[in-house]
Amino acid sequence: MTPGHTLFPILLLILTAWQQPASAAQSVDSAAVDAAAEIPDFQTQILPLLTRSGCNAGACHGAAAGRGEFRLSLFAADPAADFQAITLERHSRRIHLARPELSLLFRKACGQMEHGGGQILDPDGSAARLLLNWIRGGAPPGIPRIPAELIVTPENWTASAIPATTQLKIIARFNDGSTADVTRFSRSTSTDASAITVSDSDSLTVLRPGLHHLIIRYLNQTVLFRTVVPFSSSAIPPGGSQPDTLIDRHINQTLRQLGLDQAGPAAPEIWLRRISLQLAGKLPSPELIGRLQANDSPALRQRIVDDFLASAAFTDYWTLQLARLLQLHSLPNEPAAFEASAVWLRTAVAEDRPLDQLVRQLLLASGDSHADGAAGFSRMAADARSHAELIGQAFAGLSLGCANCHNHPLDRWTQDDFHGLAAVFAPLDRGRMVQFTGRGSVTNLRTGDPATPRIPGLRDLSPDGDHREAVVDWLTSGSAPPLARNVTNRLWKHLFGRGLIEPVNDLSLTNPATHPELLTALAEELVSSHWSLRAMLRQIVLSETWGRASVTLAANDVSSPANPSLQNASALFLACRTSLAVPAEVLADAIADVCDIPPDLSPQPAARAVQVLDPARPAGELDLLGRCRKLSGCTLNSTQSELPLSAQLHLLNGRLINARTTDSASRLHKMLRDGHSNTDIVTHLTLLALSRQPTPAELADWLQQLEARTPDERRQKLEDFLWSLLNCQEFRRIP
Repeated sequence: MTPGHTLFPILLLILTAWQQPASAAQSVDSAAVDAAAEIPDFQTQILPLLTRSGCNAGACHGAAAGRGEFRLSLFAADPAADFQAITLERHSRRIHLARPELSLLFRKACGQMEHGGGQILDPDGSAARLLLNWIRGGAPPGIPRIPAELIVTPENWTASAIPATTQLKIIARFNDGSTADVTRFSRSTSTDASAITVSDSDSLTVLRPGLHHLIIRYLNQTVLFRTVVPFSSSAIPPGGSQPDTLIDRHINQTLRQLGLDQAGPAAPEIWLRRISLQLAGKLPSPELIGRLQANDSPALRQRIVDDFLASAAFTDYWTLQLARLLQLHSLPNEPAAFEASAVWLRTAVAEDRPLDQLVRQLLLASGDSHADGAAGFSRMAADARSHAELIGQAFAGLSLGCANCHNHPLDRWTQDDFHGLAAVFAPLDRGRMVQFTGRGSVTNLRTGDPATPRIPGLRDLSPDGDHREAVVDWLTSGSAPPLARNVTNRLWKHLFGRGLIEPVNDLSLTNPATHPELLTALAEELVSSHWSLRAMLRQIVLSETWGRASVTLAANDVSSPANPSLQNASALFLACRTSLAVPAEVLADAIADVCDIPPDLSPQPAARAVQVLDPARPAGELDLLGRCRKLSGCTLNSTQSELPLSAQLHLLNGRLINARTTDSASRLHKMLRDGHSNTDIVTHLTLLALSRQPTPAELADWLQQLEARTPDERRQKLEDFLWSLLNCQEFRRIP
């Protein structure tokens, strides 16, 4: 050891031996000298040992307030602070150099004293001996080394049957160029303990088919280990012709790896219903349905998609989507500010403004927020920290706020990252006149000092100056920058009901994508297409994957109770589609369109529900359907199977549907006055509501119920028919 590292154990030994008999101190001193050549390293062995044992996890001493008056940095993020807490804090009571086996750190870990975490080390095991040898060696801080890379073997793993077992080996490459086998010092955590387990000897066992991940952590390095076990042992050939789109190639390759068959294409009317509801937020017209059914071709489908993308309905619907993402809402007594933001955003969507430019304008805007709508975005955050959280969530898909009180427990973000990003926006005046004043700071809760402006995960910035441009560059620069990955993932969730990474606000290292290569490739496509929202949506909806039927495939039998994971495998890996709940705004407009009676959105002035952007103000019938009123933002599509209970009860018994079915101005009553037959009415309303013709059985059943009725009885029965259409699950779902 160097002289500096020899001095510390001597001083600590004196402090500890001060309360011990001289003979005891002398005997341990000789033991420490004998073991000096093999003293474990504090940073690369002892701290990882504590991490592997769970001592510095968020549920234990790694919590923001610690546990039992003992606080460690989360997952050993701050080795210097941990060394002080273990060896010097509270008069060095946790380390007993004179009699190492009496050290509180050792005795509590081995269950020899009362310990809230119970026994975590076997007193006779190798981990306990390692800890004891470190204390016997004088509990030195060691020479700091930082791992730069983890190398795991095997590099991912594919097994042919279950249960399947393999042995992990983890090598760390350090910043000084050295390497070490750190397998027994690493912590491996399964993302699904029912699917994959790791023994104390680092033997990995897969318990069920599927694609599973293991999170391997060693000090500041975290890697994902992926294992694949096919659902079927027989190879499944590609369905239909070879796909020629980037999306289909990636999706089908994964399906073949997993032994999952893929569904065929959805019926033309189903495809059209999806397109219309998800791109334009409205039901397709009967005329367009008939046109596609008469001449279904790739060229016609492309024209239909392009027409929707160019429509005013698309602009309305996607203005609403982006308003939710940006968390736009009105401020008390300042309606002009919200109106300016709404107009600005709608203009940006209408002209397909590149998304990187849109974000640049939002982050750099200054001036009168009643006139410049982009400036209003900065006012959606009350202070610098909430501004940093909003930027991380909306533009990067990150939950940076988790690094406020301690380093992020599941990602690489530190307190310095979060408070540093907040410091960039601390000098911003968020009054009506948004301006960068150059004054203001936030406190870094780790140090208690003013935070240094910082680009998260990259570099510190100078204490002075306007660094918002650097934040924009961080979000938008590179082949697949954070903004591109976030936007791609959110668009995927809108169209499929689930992001490639889920949840969409957690694009972290420990939250793997179902198709990571596809996410990166699509993010690169977004950048190369000049950040066009329409171009990305067009690419996705014209893929075979998006156009598949919503069915459970017989080849992907889910009936085996021994393999419950099969139940969702087809949907998760997109062998078939899953139906989605129609958002409240779209449902309100759909009811209005079928009945031909506009929605009551008072006091909001909008003509259609998808034009209501402000969640802070009431919106009549739209609120009855359970629209999101949270100012912190919502996604409009969801895989929930039902509307909120209050909305369901209102649809069954409330005025929203009942008043429309009996209104003399409704479409049904107009058709009655115009002398339409029962067949015409049932067929036309079914086509309007469900985007398909009634089946022969459905039509025959309703015609039978309508036979030999008086005019009043006929009207009432047709009102019942319309009520049943608007309350059926098929009407409320995107197929």
